[in-house]
Amino acid sequence: NTLKKWFSVPPETTKDMTKLTLLASSLLHFFSSISNRAHQKSHLDRRYGTGVVEMQFSLVNYLEQTISTLEDETTFFSVTVNDSHRKSMIRNLLGISKATMSKELRLLRQKDSLIKAKAFTATKLRSLEVPLDAAPQFQQGIDNYESFETSQRLLSFLAGGRTYQGKLDRLLKDVCPDLVMDYECIVKEVPDKELLKIYVEEKGAADSQLNDSLIKCVEMDFPRAAPQPSDGGRRRGKKGECDLKEYLDGLHSDSSVQILAPVWVRNKSRKPISKRCSNVIQVSPEVDLNGMTTEFDAISVQLQGHSLQIAQVWEAKATLDPTTLYEILTKKYGTIASIFRNPSQLVFNGECYAIANQKMPKLGIFTTRLPESSDAAQLAINVCGESMLDRDSSIIPSALEYGEVTVPREKVQQQLESILHLVQEIQPDFVCPAVSALT
Repeated sequence: NTLKKWFSVPPETTKDMTKLTLLASSLLHFFSSISNRAHQKSHLDRRYGTGVVEMQFSLVNYLEQTISTLEDETTFFSVTVNDSHRKSMIRNLLGISKATMSKELRLLRQKDSLIKAKAFTATKLRSLEVPLDAAPQFQQGIDNYESFETSQRLLSFLAGGRTYQGKLDRLLKDVCPDLVMDYECIVKEVPDKELLKIYVEEKGAADSQLNDSLIKCVEMDFPRAAPQPSDGGRRRGKKGECDLKEYLDGLHSDSSVQILAPVWVRNKSRKPISKRCSNVIQVSPEVDLNGMTTEFDAISVQLQGHSLQIAQVWEAKATLDPTTLYEILTKKYGTIASIFRNPSQLVFNGECYAIANQKMPKLGIFTTRLPESSDAAQLAINVCGESMLDRDSSIIPSALEYGEVTVPREKVQQQLESILHLVQEIQPDFVCPAVSALT
């Protein structure tokens, strides 16, 4: 209506000319933004197929919708105890950290493997007659097997030489095929449940009730957790990183911004940088990187002589759920803050550039899948249940008896609201170019 009114009156006055000038400027800006949008869409169409457009979501609205799905629900939620909670409950009952338990289980697995390898060597291999030219180290290994500290070193030493090149299974197939099955049994890792049983027995507990709970945690048959990819999700993760890199390259194809991906974060050291780390942010040795991220999926930089400005730091996720979002906003952003509170430099293409940012760079989050709000709420409920089993030992006896843990709705809301507050405070850029679910 405004356009009709303006164009129905001849531009005879200065006021009308001013109006038309402002209108023309607005139209130029509007069509320019359409042109830029079309360029980005063309790039995404080439990557994801025609008909898929870039979509930017408001994380604030998304989290508010997720929280609102809890309002009409019951006061409490039930989370089924499954096999993935077994270690959390044992760790909680023993009062040890996740890192400590992981280290102790790793050492216990190595110890169990070494005991089996030494027993196999003493009882099965000692009597074998192996040609000296085929395995010149075999007899020496038999005589000194007790001195080996790992099963891998012992078994590979026995088959050392040009013929078998440390492969004991190949040696046994030639010398004594009947022992091949026995060999395969000892090199096979002990199952997690059996390892935990050995672990609990070694730990023990003076309190009989506590000991009973530990035994139940090990011996009970819990439902299996949702299946995970065989590679631990690495393939999806790598795909997300590649999609982010291509998205950023297309977005900045006509600008002076350079995209570096991935970028490692390391303390400054006299040791040479590994060749696999082509892009490295080096921070002061006094900065404690423990508990922080040591890698960014991508950063965008602008060179200024021997210094540079980091415009954005990007994190890519195949699927973004509330827990993943929380980790990005705490660990990733915490690392960014540490870098820019201390003198740092960026090494890439064999050159060293001082980071000359006057302010914190923007955090960007890229994903190819955003769960429905109801699904995100359920994920948050599950995480709260797991957290309770990991921290509150008083609920474990009832969880073992009934096979579930009761999660208060307020606890889930508080978790989601804390994530919402972080999003409102940090205000990260968020891009989801493809909203179709991953298979």
